[in-house]
Amino acid sequence: MYFDNWLLGIIALFLGINIFTAIKMRSASELLSTEQKAQLFKLFGSVRIYTLLLLSAVIVAFLYLSQKGQQDQKTITLVYFIALISIMLGIVWVSVRKLKQHGYPAAYIRTYFMVNLLRNLGLLAMLAYILLLGSPNF
Repeated sequence: MYFDNWLLGIIALFLGINIFTAIKMRSASELLSTEQKAQLFKLFGSVRIYTLLLLSAVIVAFLYLSQKGQQDQKTITLVYFIALISIMLGIVWVSVRKLKQHGYPAAYIRTYFMVNLLRNLGLLAMLAYILLLGSPNF
């Protein structure tokens, strides 16, 4: 695979976003009590499994349809990114709702929301560029 400066820049941006979000979440977690920190695992343990299964299904469907329908590649790719964005926004929405229902501090919820949106945008930018790099005719 050919790595150009744009790809390296996007990867660096994605890593920078992850470092920034890790620092922000670490400082936000100081707002939580020990019980709330322990409760986070219970709240999101099963959601993570279902999220990975759903994302895996979307990726497998995209790869399958990409191989089958070469003539409609742009539509397949557009639907793929719409599905990914919808899933990511849905996960953030469900997570924020769960945090609110369980009485987490508003400052923690705002940070959680911001961090997840940034991380998802970075991931989508990297995936989009890699996809476009792999499909120069797109």
